[in-house]
Amino acid sequence: MDQAGKLNVAIVGGGLGCKAIMDMIFAEKLSQLRMRLIGVACTNRKAPGYRYAQEMGIYATQDYRNLYKLEGLNMIIELTGREEVANEISQTKPEHVRLMDHVAAHLFWDVFQIEETGLAERKRGEEALRKAHAELEKRVEERTAKLAKTTGQLKLELTERKRVEGALRQSEEILRTINVEMAQGLSEVFKALNEISSGDPEVRIPETSKLDLIAKLKHMVNLTAADLAEIVDLSHEFAIGLAEHFDVLHRVSRGDLTARVSGGSQVELLESLKKVTNQMIESVFQEMAERQRVEAKLEEMFEKIKKGHDDHLSILNMLRLGIATIDQDGRVTFLNETARHLMKKGKKAVLGKHWEELFFFKENDKARLQDMLRSVRKVRRKFQAQVEFDPERRYWMDIEVQDDPRTPDRKIFFLYDMSEIYDLRRMLEDKAQFHDLVGKSKPMQAVYQQIQEISKVDWTALIEGQTGTGKELVARAIHFSSHRKNKSFIAVNCAGLDDSLLTTQLFGHKRGAFTGAVEDHKGFFEVANGGTLLLDEIGDISKNMQTSLLRVLEEKEITRLGESRPRKIDVRVLASTHRDLSQEAAEGRFRPDLLYRIRIARIKLPLLRERREDIPLLVASFLGQSRAATGKPVKDVSREAMRILLQYDWPGNVREPKSAIDFATLQCKGSMISAEDLPSEILYSQYPRALAAVTPHQDEKQRVLAALETAKGNRTVAARQLGISRATLYRRLASLDISPPEDQGAPTPIKISHET
Repeated sequence: MDQAGKLNVAIVGGGLGCKAIMDMIFAEKLSQLRMRLIGVACTNRKAPGYRYAQEMGIYATQDYRNLYKLEGLNMIIELTGREEVANEISQTKPEHVRLMDHVAAHLFWDVFQIEETGLAERKRGEEALRKAHAELEKRVEERTAKLAKTTGQLKLELTERKRVEGALRQSEEILRTINVEMAQGLSEVFKALNEISSGDPEVRIPETSKLDLIAKLKHMVNLTAADLAEIVDLSHEFAIGLAEHFDVLHRVSRGDLTARVSGGSQVELLESLKKVTNQMIESVFQEMAERQRVEAKLEEMFEKIKKGHDDHLSILNMLRLGIATIDQDGRVTFLNETARHLMKKGKKAVLGKHWEELFFFKENDKARLQDMLRSVRKVRRKFQAQVEFDPERRYWMDIEVQDDPRTPDRKIFFLYDMSEIYDLRRMLEDKAQFHDLVGKSKPMQAVYQQIQEISKVDWTALIEGQTGTGKELVARAIHFSSHRKNKSFIAVNCAGLDDSLLTTQLFGHKRGAFTGAVEDHKGFFEVANGGTLLLDEIGDISKNMQTSLLRVLEEKEITRLGESRPRKIDVRVLASTHRDLSQEAAEGRFRPDLLYRIRIARIKLPLLRERREDIPLLVASFLGQSRAATGKPVKDVSREAMRILLQYDWPGNVREPKSAIDFATLQCKGSMISAEDLPSEILYSQYPRALAAVTPHQDEKQRVLAALETAKGNRTVAARQLGISRATLYRRLASLDISPPEDQGAPTPIKISHET
C-alpha cells in the first residue's frame, strides 16, 4: 500500500464493467474505494476498458500474469465473470495479492450508482428550489412595487377627496351665512313692499337701511361662478326662489319699483345652477368608479401573488427532500409533504410545535444542530444524523440549515433521506467484516459464542448442519475472527468430485504428471497457506481421500502429484457436512480416526424452523439486498405475508427464504410484499386441501365455495387455486349469488347465501 493509504489495483477483463470500475476509482466518490489503478489485462485489444486504460496512461496487457510483475500490486479485480479465470488467478497470484471477484465489484458499482443518483437528484432538487426562490422573490418584488405605486395613487386620490369634502363643508357654511343674511334683508324688503302694495306711496325704507341692504344684496348678486360652484347642495326650488328675489332686488336697488329682470336672465341663472350641480354629481360618480377600478386591480394582484405562492408550495411538495421552517423561537411554521410523510403526521399535529418535540436526535447530534442554528451561515456545514420520529421508525438523514431569505431569524431545515444508502453501506461493511450471520435467537447466540471461542485457536473444527443452514458463513466468520483474517480463505466443495480431480485440486500437480498437465499447478492447500481452508461436505469423499487428508492433517505437509518431495504448509482446516459422521463411521463409510482429527471443535447449526423468531430479521436483511439489487422501492412485508413466512417449515433453511424474498420482490407491484407475491409452494402450504378440494367434477358453485373455504376466505388465494384472476372471481361470486365479506387483511370467514 502506498503512502497515501491506497490499494494498488489491477483489473482483469476490459469490457464496459472495467471502464465503469475505472471511472469509480478515478472519481474517488466512495470512501470504500481508496484505490489506485496501475494495470489492466484483457485478451481483446479493442475492448472499451482496454482502450480506456491506454488513453489514461495505465499499463495494459493481454496476459493477466504480466500484472504480477507490477510493483506494489495489492489487489486484482476480476471482471470477466468466468469462474475458471477466477480460479486460475486465485491459484497463480502472489500470496500478498488479494482477489476481488466480479460479484463484489458489482456491489461496489451498485453503491456508486445509488449514491451518484442520490447526489444528482439532490442537486436537481436544490437547483429547482433556488430557481423557485428566485422566481418567487422576483414576482413578489414586481407585485410589491406595483402595489406600492397603486397604493400611492390611491392615497393621493383619497387626499384629494378629503380636500374636496373640506371645500364642500366650507361651501355649506357660506351658503348658510348667505341664507341668514338674505332672509334678514328680504324680510325688510317684503315689509316695504307690503306697505307699498297697501296704497301708501309715502312709505319709504330708511335711507341708511336701504343703502345697507343694497350693499348686502349687491355682494350676494356679484358672487362669482367659482363661488356658486362650491354650493353643491343648492336645490332647484331655491334657485327659482332666488330668481324671484332678484326681481325685487333689482327694483329696490334702482329705485324703480316697476322694473323687472327679464325672463331670459332668470332661465340663464337656473340653467347655470343646474349645470354646476350636475357636474359635481358626475365628479362624485367618477370618483366612486375609479375607486372600484383600483380595488379590482388590487384584488387581481393579490390573486396573482396567491397563485405564485401556490406554485411555489407545489414545487416544494414535489421535491424528494423534507423541508421544515421554524421561527425565531424554534417552532415549526411549515412542513412540505415529504417531511410530513416521513413523520406520518398531519399539519395540525406539527405546526406550532418546537422542533425538539418532533425530531428526536441523539444528544451529540442534537447539540450539533443547536450549534448550527446559533452559527452564522458561512460556517454551517451539512451533517449526518440518525433521526427518530417514533420508537419504530428511524432514518439516516443529511441535514442542512439555511437562513430564511425574508427573515434571517427564521431558519429552514433541509432533510435528505439517506436511509437506503446507509443501509447499503452497512451491508457492504458487514460483507467486508463477514457479519453475514443474522439472528437473535438463543440457538444463534450459542453459535456466535462458539465461533468466538473457536477463532482463538488453530484447531480443526467440524461444522454440522443441514443444507442451507449457513455452514460456509460460519467458516468465514471463524476465519475473519481469527489471527489469519488477513490471509486467504478458500472453500472447496468435496461433493461430486472423483479422487483424481479432488487430489489435483487439493494438493496440486507437477508439469507432465498426467496428460494435459502442461504446467505446474498449486493445490488449494498451498494457495491457502497461512490462511484457512474449508472442506465442504467432507462426508462425501472416498476412503482413499480420507486417508490422504488424515496424513496431511497429522504431518502438516502435502506432496504434489508427480513429485516425491513433500511441502510444508501452515493452514487452518475447517470441515463441514450435512451427514451424521458418527453414524457414517459406525457403518464403516468414514474413518473414525479422521473423524476424531477434524472434530476437535464442533458447531451444530440449528434448522430455520427451530429459530422462527429470526425469520423477520432474515426477511428484513434479504429484502434490503433484493431492493439494492433490483432498484425497486419495496420496503416492507404485509402482515398476512409475514404470517405465512413464519408458519412455513423452510425445508431449504436460510437459503430458501433468500430465494423467496428475491422472487417476491420481482413480483411485487408496490412498496409492500403481499401474500400473493410469495412463491406458490410457500403460499399453498397454508392451504394443503386446496388441490384436492377443487376438482373438475364439481359444478361451478361448488368449486368456488370449496376454493374459498380452503383459502380461509382469502379471495386472492382462492382465485389462484381456481386458475382465474381476482376480477373474474368477483364476477363469478356475483353471478353465483355468493357474497363474501370485504377483505380485512387477514383471512376472514366467508358468508355464503343459502339460496340456490
